[in-house]
Amino acid sequence: MRTRFFTWLGRAITRRPAAIVAVAVVITIACAALAFTRLSLDADQDNLISEKLSYHKRYKDFLREFGDQEYLYLVVEAGDDLPRAKKFIAAAAGRIAALPDMREVTYKIDNPALEKSFLLLLSQKELKAIADMVNGGAFSIRSIASMSSIEGLFSTINKQISGPVTPAEEERLTLGFKYFDSLISSLNDTVTSGAPYRSKLEELFFGEGSFDPDGYLATRNKKFLICLIMPSKDYGTLAVIEKPLERIRSAIDDTKKEFPGISAG
Repeated sequence: MRTRFFTWLGRAITRRPAAIVAVAVVITIACAALAFTRLSLDADQDNLISEKLSYHKRYKDFLREFGDQEYLYLVVEAGDDLPRAKKFIAAAAGRIAALPDMREVTYKIDNPALEKSFLLLLSQKELKAIADMVNGGAFSIRSIASMSSIEGLFSTINKQISGPVTPAEEERLTLGFKYFDSLISSLNDTVTSGAPYRSKLEELFFGEGSFDPDGYLATRNKKFLICLIMPSKDYGTLAVIEKPLERIRSAIDDTKKEFPGISAG
């Protein structure tokens, strides 16, 4: 069967070569037109998996609801000069935000509405520390705030430390004395140097330097500042973010010229 088919095809080609070439040219042009109008490059790897699979459908639903979370990160090494590093990242973020095709540039949190939901960002351990200090019996922020005089405050302290205490009460007393020490220290700094009062409750509950007071996105040890960058992504090219990335790096380099010695990238 196959031998007879190829024998017939060979005879047809040799008898009518012009017709065969014409048909091939027409088919080639039709394929080229179809490819030009319908064929496209899609470099989005998420589209390699069918949304009929339940886990991938949930993932794609998440992306549609909350958007792309695969950011670029600008990291600035603060070193021993955190204020200068903050000026650098603010300047770099301003330059980057002004570039075309930048969907989001975030280097600090300054939305007052977020402050109302700040507790949602804390761990259960940190929330428990706050609850114990606020509502922890007689020696708590709530009870102290209701006192009308310094005599009442010290009277309460004397009552707490004169009798037997449980391990839980001892831990709360230790935290309370640390709170008073930080309170008096802050008030003293304000009176003696004229500096604005700054609460040290954050350091008391969570350790020193847990959150940046100016809202900058920083690591807990304050050694690095971070800027989240979301450029527009072109999945019609294999590079996806090649052009925005070149502009971002150029903006960082321009900022480095204003702040020599800063390590960032």
